[in-house]
Amino acid sequence: MEINEFLGHLQKVRKLPRREEWKAICPCHDDHKPSLYITANDKGIACYCHTCKANGQAVADALGINIKELCFDKPKPKQSRIKKVYDYINPATGEYMYSRIRYTNKEFSQGVRVDGSITGHKPADLHGIYTDNLDALRTSQLIAITEGEKDCDTVHAEGLQAFTYGSSSGDWQAGFADICTGKDVIIFVDNDPEGQAVADRIGNDLQGKAKSILPIIPTPTIPHGDITDYISGGGDIFALIAEHRQGTTKAQDIGSLFCDDKFNELSVKQQNLYLRILYQFPLLDIDTPKREGCIYLNQALLSDVVGIYSRNDIKGLQKDIHALIDRGFIKLVVDGFKTKQRSIYKLL
Repeated sequence: MEINEFLGHLQKVRKLPRREEWKAICPCHDDHKPSLYITANDKGIACYCHTCKANGQAVADALGINIKELCFDKPKPKQSRIKKVYDYINPATGEYMYSRIRYTNKEFSQGVRVDGSITGHKPADLHGIYTDNLDALRTSQLIAITEGEKDCDTVHAEGLQAFTYGSSSGDWQAGFADICTGKDVIIFVDNDPEGQAVADRIGNDLQGKAKSILPIIPTPTIPHGDITDYISGGGDIFALIAEHRQGTTKAQDIGSLFCDDKFNELSVKQQNLYLRILYQFPLLDIDTPKREGCIYLNQALLSDVVGIYSRNDIKGLQKDIHALIDRGFIKLVVDGFKTKQRSIYKLL
């Protein structure tokens, strides 16, 4: 019961100077001069009559109120709602296995969908992966592995195919490395001991299968930070990949591309541009190439999607495009810049 509701049961209520204190006619005796003192705090309502010595229980009985009602109603916790459902699949067959449910209070539950409803519990020995598009993951040369579904969605929204094994080290299974066979794999590592430990396990399992492995801690200065924190802070995922190839020499750690002397001669911005052309634009399915191995782009589309050039920096974009052409990374088939049409580039 709130204090105002309680005071409504009394007569001649008068507010006292001190905060949350009142006087009123005591209902326990023939009171003509208010002698009942009432106070309220975060725990509830207390009252005491200085004339008849009635306490809270006596006052409640006289008013026909349950003494428990003199305790303030505790605020009801907000009802948690489902924020998103993540369906986990068998990476080999694509078959549905189970679901993880994220709630608005950031808690999770797991279960199996039966007749449209997710019920029961996920068997402990059931493990799968979550990805936005399994077919695109299978055909993409550059893919990423993240810890958790939110990071996976973040990476995919940036134009890079990704999958997650779950959110705990026990969720990763050695068999998941099969989907990485022959691919350049980026492991986005959460900045905490558990995240780094599972990244080491993943890296070991990828050895001999992945074409290249590049573990990246996106937020080394933020405890428990992840790739979502990095992107939310204005980071560029392809620039991050380009920057992390510096200072590394082993091909299995940085990938054959990052060991290429010709690639290292490019500026970071040019490397960023090439990585996006090589990996991002084919995934966007911008246009169905009429010529095998070609990509059709115009300057507006490049500036919009690449995000590292403004529409006022077309000259800078053209300069870096020609740098890629001069170094033999791409070949200009049809120049559309002058006519503001789509240019055609062949990947070499």
